[in-house]
Parts: sequence; C-alpha cells; structure tokens
Amino acid sequence: FILAHVPLIAGILYVRGDDKLFTPAVQSAVDIFCVVHVGLHIALMPHPKYEFKGALSNGLIWGCGILGAAHLAWLLLA
Repeated sequence: FILAHVPLIAGILYVRGDDKLFTPAVQSAVDIFCVVHVGLHIALMPHPKYEFKGALSNGLIWGCGILGAAHLAWLLLA
C-alpha cells in the first residue's frame, strides 16, 4: 500500500511537465494537500489503529509535506 503511492506521485510529477495542465493554482493545491496530509497523520497518531509507524511511511509522509510546504512558499514568494 505504501509503495503504491510512489508511482502516483511520479505520475503527478510527470504531468507537471505540461505547464497548461499543471498551473501554479494546481501546484498550490497539490502542495496544500501534502501539508494537510501531514497534519491528518499527526492528528491520527494517537489512535490505536494508526499503522504508519515505519521509517518508509514516515519518510514519504513527512518528505511530501516538507517539500510541499517549501514549494508552496517558493510559489508565493516568486
């Protein structure tokens, strides 16, 4: 399940090469999703059925959120 996200993100990044499809508004929406996604994981961590505790899970979750926040900041400051 976790590794299934990698091709999904790769596909999004591939589509990013088309500037007509991946506009700054769409880029911002993806960035915001990544940041909110991290927030949801933080909120759900105390739940007894929360299973995303491994290094791979956390690396993908936090990496996406950090890069999303950095990219969103770059878009807003550019």
